[in-house]
Amino acid sequence: MTVDMGSKKDDEDEKKGTCPNCDKPVTAEELKKIFTQADDATLKKAADTYTKYMKDLGMDTCWNKAHFFAQAIVEGGKSLELKTGEGMNFAVQALPDTFSAFSKTGKRYGPPNELAFKYGRIDKNNIKTLEKNYDKPNLKYQNADKEMIANTAYSNRKELGNKGGSDGWNFRGRGLIQITGREIYTFCNSFIQKYEKIDILSNSHLVGERIDLAVFTSMIFFLWKKINKKANKTRDVKNDICPLVGNNVDIKDKNNKKISTNYDEKQKYFNDSTSKIFKIDECRWGTKETAPKSKVVGKYAIYDNNYVADNKTAYINIIVPSNRKKEGLLVFFDDSGILFKCYALGLGTGGEDRYTNGGFGNVPNGLWNAGLELKTANVGVSFGNHGVIRLSPKAGDALKASSRSGILIHCGHTIGDGKTGLTDNGALMVTHGCIRVYTADMPEITKHFSNCLSSNKKVIVYVEEVNPNNLNQLFTDYETIADPKDSNTNRKNKKNDAQ
Repeated sequence: MTVDMGSKKDDEDEKKGTCPNCDKPVTAEELKKIFTQADDATLKKAADTYTKYMKDLGMDTCWNKAHFFAQAIVEGGKSLELKTGEGMNFAVQALPDTFSAFSKTGKRYGPPNELAFKYGRIDKNNIKTLEKNYDKPNLKYQNADKEMIANTAYSNRKELGNKGGSDGWNFRGRGLIQITGREIYTFCNSFIQKYEKIDILSNSHLVGERIDLAVFTSMIFFLWKKINKKANKTRDVKNDICPLVGNNVDIKDKNNKKISTNYDEKQKYFNDSTSKIFKIDECRWGTKETAPKSKVVGKYAIYDNNYVADNKTAYINIIVPSNRKKEGLLVFFDDSGILFKCYALGLGTGGEDRYTNGGFGNVPNGLWNAGLELKTANVGVSFGNHGVIRLSPKAGDALKASSRSGILIHCGHTIGDGKTGLTDNGALMVTHGCIRVYTADMPEITKHFSNCLSSNKKVIVYVEEVNPNNLNQLFTDYETIADPKDSNTNRKNKKNDAQ
């Protein structure tokens, strides 16, 4: 699981201009024009929830509002009546059209396999057709086994983060845009626990029962998939937005004849309704910012502006609080701009003993030479399995630590993982004197490092500190938010904290 907080293209494209409509709250009156059959209380709750979180989740543009509710009207219906989750009440012949696990070919729209006949619904409407078309004499009526359909379709799909068992049923599609799988539920849970103090991993059913959680999780999904960035300035719902939300499913009439697709319907609602309600034609997002900003972060410079990239040198800028107990940022940039950003923790178990060999203290500030090691002897949960970046002192306080060895940038298990896995479920864990990033982010860092080497660019690491009270400003300056998983984490400088 990763929070990819931008690339150089994102930074160039995400400059929000001065648009008064972007910042306006979403109102129940606006939503009534979309969800025409919804009651007033539901509309108000949905509008208030979107407004409450739109800035923190980067959903505060006219374009995001228009795209979000165009998806929601097709997924949630005109009445906004939540279901407890994907119903899974599928007839036998409908299962392979929706899930490849029930198709003989292993791909959607193939003939139903034995699992489809075992768990799918067979009733008076389809029993004769099934017997005739698939040479299945003596079929008996049966209800759909909804839980087994969900578990067969989803439980063992690693791309959803599911681990087997009942994960398919527990983390089936819910919310306005049907978030699906343990991974997105886990990502949403970080935000929901921070803002609402609710654990949806243990109470996943609430996403299908509460309209505020349905809206909130769907907004978090937009952030997770970076749809909030993709949505700005695009009118191509079918090709730019829909594939990031889900599959294109046929819409059929009562005679089982295809009349449309959900992609077509979402495009239609965007064109005819939501784009007009949220006035994208008047939106000034992306226009040149005229008001001065409190701080301008150089795209080609470290945060304190002491060093600037050129055609021979790229930088990995580690920006962390001076007490190191909260996560800061890793910003990888070259002379073309920011390549990658992610969360980073610089807290060592040795505390302020930064310079003694074996002291396990925080990584000292200053410049460090960096070497990429894609294969290391110490693989596994402590360092992860995506290589490391080895540091050696170059300038500044780093030179005081010349006796220290084994200082790395690495990933690995997170708080609460123990030594059993690399899930990124918890916040970043204290190290024995290194810089830690999330496991999902390390491959991106090593990829850009390798690309720099291929371009004959040297990569330098620069570690710097900010006042802990200025962390929020740091995240604002880099147009992102603090890691929600880090908000309630209370780290100490003790060796056992690194597990």
